[in-house]
Amino acid sequence: MRLVVFALALVIAAGCATGGRYFNWQQVQQLRPGMTERQVISIMGSPYSTAVRDDEDIFTWVWVVVGPVGVDTSRSVALKFRDGRLEAVPRIPGQVRDPVADEARAVDTPP
Repeated sequence: MRLVVFALALVIAAGCATGGRYFNWQQVQQLRPGMTERQVISIMGSPYSTAVRDDEDIFTWVWVVVGPVGVDTSRSVALKFRDGRLEAVPRIPGQVRDPVADEARAVDTPP
């Protein structure tokens, strides 16, 4: 019986996979508009992909965990930079935005 349970656990574990670049929502909460690309990467790690569109650099982070019966966890965030500075911090799932608090947290950066 133990051998059967062990073999089943081994098969289930072998069916798990991850993809993308790991990040968590606590990292995203540390971001502030006006941060440089380098500052954001120091918090988030290297982006999964980058693109350029309409004079904006778009950095994307994706994290997916797939178990034996499908996707267990997935999250993604795309950040837009103009002139090397973060334009805005995206809404975090499940978080209520407070515009006054958001403005107070904004980074003061010289033009």
